[in-house]
Amino acid sequence: KSSPATSHVSRGAEAQLSLAEEGFSLSLLRQVNASGSEASNVVTSPSSLATVLAMLEGGARGSTASQIASVLGTPDLTSAQQDADWHALSTDEAEAATKAGIDLESANSLWMQKGLPLVSSFMSVLSQQFATGVWQVDFQHNPAQAAAALNSWVSTHTHGRITQLFGPGGINPTTALVLANAVYFNGSWQQAFDAGKTANSTFHTASGGAVRVPFMNTTETVQAF
Repeated sequence: KSSPATSHVSRGAEAQLSLAEEGFSLSLLRQVNASGSEASNVVTSPSSLATVLAMLEGGARGSTASQIASVLGTPDLTSAQQDADWHALSTDEAEAATKAGIDLESANSLWMQKGLPLVSSFMSVLSQQFATGVWQVDFQHNPAQAAAALNSWVSTHTHGRITQLFGPGGINPTTALVLANAVYFNGSWQQAFDAGKTANSTFHTASGGAVRVPFMNTTETVQAF
């Protein structure tokens, strides 16, 4: 069953966007890996960044819009096509997760400086295709309060898993607009671990130390993809 906003989206177009997102994700991870040291631990969400860039493209024009589309791997799609395809893909992913018994939640938001004018058509795209809420805050005079509100929103939509998106100084009086995406995923292991086999063992840290921590243990034959 399709909503009016997605009834014109073909499976081919949706598949094209899915492949583009996959390519974007791999490219981002290569860049992160190239810029980090061997001792770095990094957790990143390519899907979140791709979503925010797609949101931003809807309000961009000229070379800026073209460059965003190029980075996302969708130069052959108009901004309107991409927005509709993105909505359809997100909807299908949520439905598939529900059928599989997986908790998958994705939320988008726009935070803007009070008094900042935004084009109504851009706001409509964010609302209809990305289900984006809009908050007006005072970055200019109270950036700490704005950061606290953003961190609270992220914490709520990640079920408390991420409590600080912006640290001290992460937002300053020159900030005018923030686009944010939060993803929550909670699924069971396909091959579950037997809790009774968990046992303490030695974990060697990057600094050369050693700590005793509980290790999950199992012996399974798994298929590599």
